[in-house]
Amino acid sequence: WQRHTRAATIRALIVCVRSAKKLPCPRALSAGRARDVRGGSAHPARSARSDRRRLTSASTPAMAATKRFVLDAEWVQNGPYVPGEVSIVLTFQVNCPGCFLHALPVLVALNDDAALRAQGVTFAAVATAFEDYEYNTADNLAALLRDGTTVGETRKMYLQLSRGGEEGAKAAHATTAAQRAALAHATCPLDLSRLVVGMDKVAPATDASRAAMTERLLAQLRGRAPPEVLRAHVEEHVASRTHTATTFDSNNMGGTPTWAVLHRTGGGSGASGGGGGGAGGGGGGSEASAYAVVEQVTGHVRSEQLRALIALDA
Repeated sequence: WQRHTRAATIRALIVCVRSAKKLPCPRALSAGRARDVRGGSAHPARSARSDRRRLTSASTPAMAATKRFVLDAEWVQNGPYVPGEVSIVLTFQVNCPGCFLHALPVLVALNDDAALRAQGVTFAAVATAFEDYEYNTADNLAALLRDGTTVGETRKMYLQLSRGGEEGAKAAHATTAAQRAALAHATCPLDLSRLVVGMDKVAPATDASRAAMTERLLAQLRGRAPPEVLRAHVEEHVASRTHTATTFDSNNMGGTPTWAVLHRTGGGSGASGGGGGGAGGGGGGSEASAYAVVEQVTGHVRSEQLRALIALDA
């Protein structure tokens, strides 16, 4: 399952990058616990500031250069998405068991928090695809939202948990009789119906898009390995990408799940659109300077950590 929580970017580049400079792995935040990558110890959050330091240390390397958030999606449920003063966007894959175990349950709980909504915080989930393109499709997302249908590794995970009794049900967040009945059929037991959900703009890769991806990754990782070694690994990774995904690629995401905490900076009504699309996806473009990234993290993040970031941003 864990291979679905990190992008091919990290898998292809981690050897050369970490050999040149010690970097924290995005999975330093895992299994619902914050891990101090400097000391290697796991411990609960002590304060909002310590939460933010740990989140920053475990962020994807690209975040030092990311200024604006590009959100280009087709909104398929409860859309279009209208960002608030503070926005939290979760990018996930349908074929990503870790997303369903550790990320979507957190997003559902935060989205249902009336106090956060009263503060002007809004939430959205964007399904993307950087691998397993036969599973991570718009049709499979629609089936998930319609009746909880799961596919691929996510379905295998739910099947295994359905045989795990009380512990399996707890791990799957199946607490009610209806949820346990859903789990027994390997369908998603989470109630996703109140979420704003979109599908990332996924398209076949072209020579031009591969060239752009190569230059973006080289710029992101410049100085972290010998140039010839870095280029070889980047080109190998890019060659493996048969498709591009606008939101995932434009924001240099390190895998799924990826959380982005955004802050309104003025000058528009939505996050920056990619390829002409704004927060509504494919129409109603917005100012590129409207939303800045407060934090972007690839991995499993606890609800308390996200709340701490919201508090710091306020």
